Amino acid sequence: MPNLDCLEEGFFSKSTLKPLKYVYNYETEKKLIKSMMETGEWFSLCGLRRTGKTTLVRSIANSLRNVAVLYVDMWGAEQNLEYEFFFERLKEELERELKRSKLDKILGSIKKVSFFGVSLEFRIKSEVSIYGAIEELSNKKKIILIIDEAQKILRAQRVIEALASLHDRLGTKLSVAFTGSVISIRKNLSGEVRKPLYGRIADEITLSPWDQEKAKDFLLKGFSQCGVKVKDEIIDIGLKIAGGFVGWLALYGRVVVRELRTIGDVRIMKIANKIEEEASEQIYDEIARFLQGRKNINGYISIIKRVAEDGFITVSEVAKLLKKDPSTAVFYINELLYNGILKKVKDYYVLADPLVEKVARKPEFGKEVKTRI
Repeated sequence: MPNLDCLEEGFFSKSTLKPLKYVYNYETEKKLIKSMMETGEWFSLCGLRRTGKTTLVRSIANSLRNVAVLYVDMWGAEQNLEYEFFFERLKEELERELKRSKLDKILGSIKKVSFFGVSLEFRIKSEVSIYGAIEELSNKKKIILIIDEAQKILRAQRVIEALASLHDRLGTKLSVAFTGSVISIRKNLSGEVRKPLYGRIADEITLSPWDQEKAKDFLLKGFSQCGVKVKDEIIDIGLKIAGGFVGWLALYGRVVVRELRTIGDVRIMKIANKIEEEASEQIYDEIARFLQGRKNINGYISIIKRVAEDGFITVSEVAKLLKKDPSTAVFYINELLYNGILKKVKDYYVLADPLVEKVARKPEFGKEVKTRI
């Protein structure tokens, strides 16, 4: 009988916070990130979705002693509300940490802080209160601030300026990790002298999907951890469905283990359908969020669908599809590249994720995406 405890915190767990020993691979990255956190460096961690960025950085931070870890996920931030969203989430994390550390005096100073639906004057005063609380907390323990999907703060100049101020005020007492499902966060936040964070982000790490050997080893070790042995066919099908994306591989592992626990057998078609169903909901939502606030939504959807159907696309084909000039086609392609939806292979562009390709072939793809925008 499979051991379902492995699904709580093991390799196949869907949690982004787990014991570091259950974060597979990335041994070099673990050492580098740990070193930067311990020495108060600021850094960025980029890569395609479901390559394990959030789990890696959160689990490393959680493994350190005598630190306060503040985690702000920007994924749900609506356009033009990024500033309010960031500070509200930061306040919530501060309150949680201050309660845990029993620092009631500091906690009381931010109880009435608010950002949504209040005047600019009140927001500024609230922001100053947050600075003070962070500074006081930093006198008790080192702070690690993780900003997930940090590309969202690019639209909030006030957040970037606030972070630059905290960097200069707290020095090595504060380490900030920016993670994002984009090509580069460091370049966009600090790549030019005029940008507030110029020179403040020390390094950038990029995670890529695994090759077949690593992906296979992950599945084998995950099944072993759950106390089950599966046929080679089950492993091969998992690799075909999930590619080298740890998020999809872990989902596949969870579904297989639950099937074995429930009926004692693996029904391949049911598992494939279950994974496609779960993946579809995530992918529709992700594409919708990418399209939020953009012009010509139908153009982006048409490109994604064409690539899914044909397997690849060129600049000239995008120009023809959109009935635009090549320079405009390049703009669309670059947006899809930067946000990790497409990747370049020689002179062609393909979908980066095999499950995105599968979902985008569905007749209802465009409609499902638009209903979520």
